[in-house]
Amino acid sequence: MKLRNKSRSVGACWFAATCALGVFFLQERSASALGLDTGVEGGVATRSNYSWGPFYGAHLELRPFKGLRVGAYFSDTLQNATDGREAKEYISHVSVGGRVRYLFDFNEKLHAFGAVGIGYVYSEFPAYEIPARPIVNPTVSQQQLGRLDVRDGNFIEVPVSAGVAYSAFSHTNFSLNLAWRPGFSFKGDAYEGEGSYARPTQGFSASLGMSFFF
Repeated sequence: MKLRNKSRSVGACWFAATCALGVFFLQERSASALGLDTGVEGGVATRSNYSWGPFYGAHLELRPFKGLRVGAYFSDTLQNATDGREAKEYISHVSVGGRVRYLFDFNEKLHAFGAVGIGYVYSEFPAYEIPARPIVNPTVSQQQLGRLDVRDGNFIEVPVSAGVAYSAFSHTNFSLNLAWRPGFSFKGDAYEGEGSYARPTQGFSASLGMSFFF
């Protein structure tokens, strides 16, 4: 869909630009003074009043000193509403934001981490076909009565996450990530007005990730 493709393109361009700026900044600093951590993750996620669905994301973080990571994240969650509206396509929640993460070392290979962030979430809801019903007003077409157009909206999320990471190879981590993703400040026709969707005030995600650090 056009809006969905646009939202993902914006997110991808935003993340690529963040990576480019991070690499440029690293070139201006010695490797001993500042490090880089970048990676991807995939799993499942849900938000209140919506089903579990596929989740994927990426991050770019700077390491001002050992253990601390400060950077940006991007994610996309694909879900269905649980209020009986059966659309042919997934609802998409695209998130971009920043976060602070800290790693605690158990040993050279095994680490635990916790993170907190804040992000902007763009939501797009596909057109919904309303079950057929008798036409009371003959001047209104069946198509108008039986369809809701694409709707979109946005809100703010505050992801709080924790997990474990294992350094299987040099400069490479594999991780398990669990996150609580509460939302607030809902805007747009998807969340306001007649026929609006339920506001996803709570969210959870579970994912496996791989990252590279330098």
